[in-house]
Amino acid sequence: MRTRKDTIELVEILAELEHEQWKAWADHFLDKVYRQNPPDYESIKRWERQIETPYKKLTEEEKDKDREWAWKILKKLLLVSDRNGNVWVNTDKPVNVSLLKKIIKCVESLLNY
Repeated sequence: MRTRKDTIELVEILAELEHEQWKAWADHFLDKVYRQNPPDYESIKRWERQIETPYKKLTEEEKDKDREWAWKILKKLLLVSDRNGNVWVNTDKPVNVSLLKKIIKCVESLLNY
């Protein structure tokens, strides 16, 4: 059974990963806009389009960039699943199989399996 302490720890793990994602984006953004002279206006136009585009309508290449971060989240959750439904849990702690199945189902739907 997940406790409040477990939930807080999980939130901290995911928040740390989100910060890593933001740092990668901010560094990329600064490279394209502020560290170049002139700024990379093509990148700016692409980002504006992507902001307005739902995930399902992104190109496969664009989705792959988001999938890369989704896999990082899965690894933080100590969970690996393949397209055949095989699941590996890399932990010595007890696993809530019901919760695990819900997480897999949610992630698979996000990754368009």
